[in-house]
Amino acid sequence: MRKDQLDFTGPLAELFRDFILEKRACGFKGMVEVYYLHKLERWWNTTDIQPALSQFWAEKFLDTRPGESTKARTTRSWVWRSLAQYAQRQGLLAYIPEGYHIHWRLRQSTPYIYSRGELRELFEAADALSCDHSIAPRKSHCIALMLRLLYGTGMRVG
Repeated sequence: MRKDQLDFTGPLAELFRDFILEKRACGFKGMVEVYYLHKLERWWNTTDIQPALSQFWAEKFLDTRPGESTKARTTRSWVWRSLAQYAQRQGLLAYIPEGYHIHWRLRQSTPYIYSRGELRELFEAADALSCDHSIAPRKSHCIALMLRLLYGTGMRVG
């Protein structure tokens, strides 16, 4: 089974398909949603409890799994919230957690501030670069220029 197929089979199959089609109509690929909805449907197929977008299922679906990354948990939470919001727009009952399990990674490093002497040495080293390459003879000048452009505008690489 390909992840992008909309071959849902459970009681909420039509809702899932329409949700993905709306996402795609808005310009999103919807691949992540398809992946998690297939996972949710397979999970529901292993239980006797009626599938629903209830608080009970939301909490079960959003619980942390062993060895799971924060990104995976946050993505799963986002998919549930988006689906529940869509269901409510369609007039269905759906539980939307209030900021439940949404974690954003905070910056954990302090930016390094170069001294004037360090900047001078850096620019002098860039100016001293030589590139003896026939394909890009001005490569060393471009590197020095890009370094100054990044510094002058305050932009960061990455």
